[in-house]
Amino acid sequence: MSIGLNPVNNSTTNGGYYNRGIDLILYNKIASGVTNSGNIMGIQNSVYRNHVYAGDTGTLDSMYGYYSEYGHISKDSSAPATTNMYGMYLYPNARSGLVTNMYDLYINSVNTIGRTDTLTNHWSIYQADTTSKNYLAGKTGVGSTTPWGLLSVNPTALGSGVPEFVVGSSTATHFVVNGAGNVGIGTSNPGARLDIQSLNGASGSLILSEAGRGAKLVGEGDGAGAGAFSIQTLIGSTYTEKFRILSTGNVGIGTAAPLSNLQVNGGSNLPGTLTISTASVQGAVVGNIDFYNSISPAATTTRISAITRSDDSRYSALTFNGKIYPSATMSVSGRLRLLLLSLLNKPAQRFLLWYPIKAPQHHS
Repeated sequence: MSIGLNPVNNSTTNGGYYNRGIDLILYNKIASGVTNSGNIMGIQNSVYRNHVYAGDTGTLDSMYGYYSEYGHISKDSSAPATTNMYGMYLYPNARSGLVTNMYDLYINSVNTIGRTDTLTNHWSIYQADTTSKNYLAGKTGVGSTTPWGLLSVNPTALGSGVPEFVVGSSTATHFVVNGAGNVGIGTSNPGARLDIQSLNGASGSLILSEAGRGAKLVGEGDGAGAGAFSIQTLIGSTYTEKFRILSTGNVGIGTAAPLSNLQVNGGSNLPGTLTISTASVQGAVVGNIDFYNSISPAATTTRISAITRSDDSRYSALTFNGKIYPSATMSVSGRLRLLLLSLLNKPAQRFLLWYPIKAPQHHS
């Protein structure tokens, strides 16, 4: 059975006209005391293959459960004007009575009972026009029927291993939030609350700035298991490195290639106490202070002097290796006590010095 309608409406005056191709109205009355009378359907539409007739094994190009075309065509050379167009317009009403759930658009799950072949792709909603916009005025829940924000995602709805939110793909991930709440930038498997990664040889950085002032935290890797961490500060429009930790554990301030556990290039102000180390074993070397003849010592730079401090409960020793620079007068206010002092790289020659220095006394 088919119904063909080709109505023509000629509007010549202003007014609230409704030109309807099909107008269906259904009224239903359910007597008091009836608790379940079935369903009311304004329109039911069914389109099937392989349902009634045997031998339906050929290939069909497309099947449409509902197909609608609308809009302006091009009959006249002068273009008409339409304020609003609606491909589908729903006007829900809940003016009285008790309504438990109202679904303006409900898409049920696919019925696969008895299925033996393959469903390749299933798209519940597919927007093919890349220039179109989508607008949602209310809250949206993904895997949640009780969204509490404009966009709420249930982290357990899709099962283990499925991220909550992704920008990119599994092989080219720009941003991801996994089921544990970890955030990854440049990685699909973040291992911390915030995990920033980049390609081998590049650096992953985090910038904290405000109005041209700020700092950059940079993590670097060379692709061979070695890495470094640095802190850079913003000067004008350029970030300048101030602090670096190498994979060896060496720390550099004012240098990007520290050669020792701590290397400071430039002046240092230590208003408090500088402690090298302590040890309980007699004669154990527990710390070094090295002096170089270059501001930025390289691996071949000559070390002109070193002070080695060993410590136990009975004495402290200072050993000077090589020549001692600079030669200058040592001024001490109070007492100077030197025990077991080795000079000129001759630890066998030791001197015990004990000389109290008293502060000068002034007589009126």
